[in-house]
Amino acid sequence: MIQRPMAHCTTRCPYGQLAAIEQVTRSVTELCRLVSDLVKCWEDVVCELYFCYGGRPRYC
Repeated sequence: MIQRPMAHCTTRCPYGQLAAIEQVTRSVTELCRLVSDLVKCWEDVVCELYFCYGGRPRYC
């Protein structure tokens, strides 16, 4: 579990208005960083990760 200093704050525009973005969970960001790090490190592990809920894994 990653704890952030301001986990419950809202995103705002520079003028104090709320930003027009969709709220998503923070785990999506962490997953994207993991995949990005794996690709940058030239490790061909991304194809072996199983992200779907279907009956069989997909191949790259």
